[in-house]
Amino acid sequence: MRLESQLDSFSHDNADFPGRQGRPKYMSLQFDDGKSSHYDIAHDIFKNEYSGYDFFGSFGIPIFDGQLAETPEKIVEMFKYGHSIQDHSDVFPPADAAFWGQPEYANQWAGKWDEIVVGWRAIGLPDPTAWNQPGGTGAAFGLAQRQFWGPRVKYVGGRVGLQTLYQVKNFHWNFNDDPLSLGRFVSSWGFNGGGDAAEETANIITICADAIACGGVPVPVWHDISEGDGTADAVRACCNLATAAGFEILPLEVAFDRMNDTSTWTASYVEQIANPNFQDTYNGDATRPDGWDNTTLVTSSVNDEQAGQVVLVDDTSRTFVYGPNRGTNKILLKGRMAAGSRGSYNIAIVRYQVDPETFVYSQDTVFYNTGALDTTAWKLMSFEFEVDERTSYYQITFPNAASGTYIADISCRRIGP
Repeated sequence: MRLESQLDSFSHDNADFPGRQGRPKYMSLQFDDGKSSHYDIAHDIFKNEYSGYDFFGSFGIPIFDGQLAETPEKIVEMFKYGHSIQDHSDVFPPADAAFWGQPEYANQWAGKWDEIVVGWRAIGLPDPTAWNQPGGTGAAFGLAQRQFWGPRVKYVGGRVGLQTLYQVKNFHWNFNDDPLSLGRFVSSWGFNGGGDAAEETANIITICADAIACGGVPVPVWHDISEGDGTADAVRACCNLATAAGFEILPLEVAFDRMNDTSTWTASYVEQIANPNFQDTYNGDATRPDGWDNTTLVTSSVNDEQAGQVVLVDDTSRTFVYGPNRGTNKILLKGRMAAGSRGSYNIAIVRYQVDPETFVYSQDTVFYNTGALDTTAWKLMSFEFEVDERTSYYQITFPNAASGTYIADISCRRIGP
């Protein structure tokens, strides 16, 4: 069932929760390092296999190095087609892969960037508006980089030293609203050859489905693309997911514009958990709902008219909310225990807050106890917590939940003005 259809029909017996679903419905596919396969295969997939959908990729290209640098006319063609072309140039010659990530080189950044701009103009491209930070040990993005890039580009794909949570490998953001973008673009490495191609592709699709369900914008990242190792099929799988779910595949620059114009995706009252009835499974996994880790859909005998679809949770279950609405948020859910069990458990809201100057994350936790639950009736529970301007995302967990703990109809929305 489409998210908007599901949530239009979703309601509780509680007048505190007016509103509508209003989360982003798009994703971006990122390709790094300027491989010839980006034009020969990825661009061909977008242009010829999905021409009716206006899908566009995002390509980080080293303008002075790499295979596409040898055929600049292909870069220009991709740009004119509508793809996002980001500069991904390392220093040349590449003496230090972490050049852009180390503030001690700051006095050299401007000169190197001027050379890059000249290189863009030489092949017929306008000045770059996007910069995709090259990799390398120690290539962190901090205050010095923000101060340098802020006046020069529209957005940055940077490497921030954040915790690896929820399979998040990297974050992309712009400079207009750092905390918002930090929490909404959920990046993951795509399959890059080797290993089990089918397994890796399924993993990418699951990450994308989960990010969408949690309110994020998924950004799978590939390097080389091949028809022989599963990478091309992984790109097609993402396109198929988008077509089936009715999502757009946007260049990152367009996605950032959408994110900055909050009228395109949010409202004063908005569902924070995009899968409150546990019904969506965009990746085809019928054992758990999208966006929920270690959470199992239970038998139809538990899915009664009173509670709808039901899941079994334990103390490892969790979901995330990216880019939450600021202000007072309220969680509402129904809970009960399996036959033969009694007890209570805590619901924990772990708020991850980012310092807008240093990009250092901190976290705090708010606990709510359900009180006694039994096996014969669903208990309707609610509690409130605050989300401030520094909160990038939050995690919902169920500490000390015993085996046989059921939940249903979980919802979290902003209340008040």
